[in-house]
Amino acid sequence: MFRFALAGVQWILNPEGCAARAALRRRLQQADIDQVVAVEAYNYELQLALVAEGRGLSLVPERILLRSRFRSRLRTLRVAGLTFPLTVWTVFREPFAAFESVIAELCHVLAEEL
Repeated sequence: MFRFALAGVQWILNPEGCAARAALRRRLQQADIDQVVAVEAYNYELQLALVAEGRGLSLVPERILLRSRFRSRLRTLRVAGLTFPLTVWTVFREPFAAFESVIAELCHVLAEEL
């Protein structure tokens, strides 16, 4: 089913370097499906606009989709075996004592939001 449903699909994706795009490419290769990229765009709202026009499929974080003005014109597909774990690192240069409370709050907010 996976192979049949996604064979020949055009994708609207972030440019090369995106971890989700690379994971999708690996999963499609495992199923012997070519990844056909129709549009590369960093802007998720543009990607969703193009999907809403029927120009292809995209990979978009759920939080972005839920806030999109196009969400009522779209539906989501969950593909078995295709997951995108997210790792967030807080990186800073020492000494950071003056910003310790700010960094702690940032870490707290990120953990709650993600």
